[in-house]
Amino acid sequence: MRWLTEKIGTAAHSEVLSSGLSEDVALVDVRDLVDKAGNSREIVLSKIDLAVRHLKEGRRVMIACDHGMSRSNAIAVGVIAKSEGVVFREAMARLKGKVDESGIKIEVLDIVRRVVAGTDTPIQPQRRFMLTGGSGFVGQALKSRIPCVAPSRSEVDLLRNATDMDGLVHDEHITDVIHLASPRVYTTTQSMGDALVMLKNVLDVCRVNGLHLTYISGWEIYSGYRTTELVADHRLPPNPRGTYGETKWLCESLVRNYECTYGISYSILRISPIYGPQCGRPRFIYNFIEKAVRNAPIQTHRYQNGSPRLDLIHISDAVEAIRLATETGFRGELNVGSGRTTSTLEVAQMICQITGSQSSISQVEVAGDAPNVRMDIQPARRILGWSPTVALSEGLAGVCQPYLLD
Repeated sequence: MRWLTEKIGTAAHSEVLSSGLSEDVALVDVRDLVDKAGNSREIVLSKIDLAVRHLKEGRRVMIACDHGMSRSNAIAVGVIAKSEGVVFREAMARLKGKVDESGIKIEVLDIVRRVVAGTDTPIQPQRRFMLTGGSGFVGQALKSRIPCVAPSRSEVDLLRNATDMDGLVHDEHITDVIHLASPRVYTTTQSMGDALVMLKNVLDVCRVNGLHLTYISGWEIYSGYRTTELVADHRLPPNPRGTYGETKWLCESLVRNYECTYGISYSILRISPIYGPQCGRPRFIYNFIEKAVRNAPIQTHRYQNGSPRLDLIHISDAVEAIRLATETGFRGELNVGSGRTTSTLEVAQMICQITGSQSSISQVEVAGDAPNVRMDIQPARRILGWSPTVALSEGLAGVCQPYLLD
């Protein structure tokens, strides 16, 4: 049993029975609520009003459900708001550090919020965007192109719970979510689980609040194919290889499951490798530049199916595709890239030409095959009216520029 305020506490019902309550404490049993969507406004209001009546009589209140995690704490927020005359967000803040918010089902929290506010359905304002992962390279660029709410990790920790995001969605009247957030380290088995937890929290918020989700995926879902060059349109069956590709595939599957099961509205944009100034990726580009400015030897790889080829897209083109997809209200799945592939050998040659380097370039034989994926961007051209505008030579020149100034 825990006390959230001096007079309002929550607990598992079994703990109340085993420990007992003093005469000045009234028990409010909320086990007859369901711990999911579907509770009626009337029964939720009756639980809150019962607790408030006990408080007015000068008694303390212990609110109990089966485990003391979700229903009891959600009702407690409503009791705090109504008895103390504070807004729902402030009442929710009273729980910070006192309960595990990840245990509170936001479906239950949503009906409590609407009961407290006195409305049956949320107001649908003009479209407002929330961006997760706004501190990353793509997120920073996207924030400059799309007016949006972009909470920091400290404000909305998607690994911890969905309640912070849910509260912010209501406070900011959000209608659309662009999901970019991912674990800082993204190639480990742990990162796969973390990515799914983060996405599920986002999906639950979208489901409960009727938001549209734009999920940013990647070319890696095709990384298991082995050809000289694979042209991938959005209908090509996924065939990932490696943790990151498998993670993206699982995340896409989860999004589609939420559409099928709960009817959420979604878009998936699969983007080829993004590069640009201060991006840091793909790492081989920066490795080549660092060696080129020192005139050091540059080694590239050669697989059994030849030099690896990548569909490199400049950050400005990638961000413009995302902007158009979100602002035009696109629904469905699209692949985005430059529409052409370039070998790592050719990239090394371009960098040497841009920097005036005298570096020698050689190739190292590597066992296995490279995926060599080129995105089919014709649907994106047709549907979004979008086309890539930055040539690779121009984009690489911009990436090289800071190194030349040094």
